[in-house]
Amino acid sequence: MTGSIGTVPLSPTGIANAARVSYGSEHDVWSGLTGYAKTPVRHESEHITITIVLYNVVAGGVPSEADVAAAIDDLERLYAACAADRRAAIAFANAPVASPWAPATADPALAVTSTPNPFLPPLPRPAAVLGGSCFPRPNPPPLPIGSVPAKPFSDVPSDVLSHHLPRTYEGFMYVHELGMHLLNQPTATHAQLSEAFALFRLASEIHTQYAGVPSPSSLYNLACCCSRSATLTGQSQTSPTGPGILCRTAEECVDMACLWLRVAIASGYHDHAHLKADGDLHAVRAARAGKFATAVQMAEALATGV
Repeated sequence: MTGSIGTVPLSPTGIANAARVSYGSEHDVWSGLTGYAKTPVRHESEHITITIVLYNVVAGGVPSEADVAAAIDDLERLYAACAADRRAAIAFANAPVASPWAPATADPALAVTSTPNPFLPPLPRPAAVLGGSCFPRPNPPPLPIGSVPAKPFSDVPSDVLSHHLPRTYEGFMYVHELGMHLLNQPTATHAQLSEAFALFRLASEIHTQYAGVPSPSSLYNLACCCSRSATLTGQSQTSPTGPGILCRTAEECVDMACLWLRVAIASGYHDHAHLKADGDLHAVRAARAGKFATAVQMAEALATGV
């Protein structure tokens, strides 16, 4: 199935496969356990744990609704087949296991019928699990020798950071216009564009702090800074290991511009007419025509609500 929603193409329907043991067209044929596995013996003091991994792959597109439904049905059948109450007649599969920690029960059907091995020492009580329901807090990685620690907004001019900027629309606009002052210069240098890049990041952060979401226009201008810098990377750079875009190659700058452009569109920048004509994005249109066309389609679709 292929088609489109507005101008955004849909992915084609691929061929779904479930990994299984097969030979040619023959599949789902299993003669059962062989050898010693035919009569497994359960350890008298241990439970059995079996891990089953299923793989469903799709080649050439996305799965169809029928493929998804078939995969769900397959799982439901497996769950049903593993129900303990349907295996009650098989002694080795459902025999209760003796445990020194098992609580007493008044139900004879659930009572432990076997006893611990008298020739084995008693099992120690396992330690209580602490924080079992909490995701572990990671430890900070060590700072490599000779590297510079990460400092948020260290590339923003110090005179801007020295001000106590209000967490308001006015504070956002002040920093945003400082970035526009640099970006709008036709002969802006690589260092100036890198400074504008830092200012737009700071502006978006202020916008996030007072509005709860990033600024679409600031994100769009980040893409413009990267695209403009892609044509200036031959200039001598003040810091070969500087932050932001100061030490990036032309290819890296173009890729960064594509990424920021898509982020801006996803965040609410939908002016596709300006996007098509903006000279700041010339490097992206020339070097990444396919990705630029996709970005335009995204902006057009979101602008019309499709």
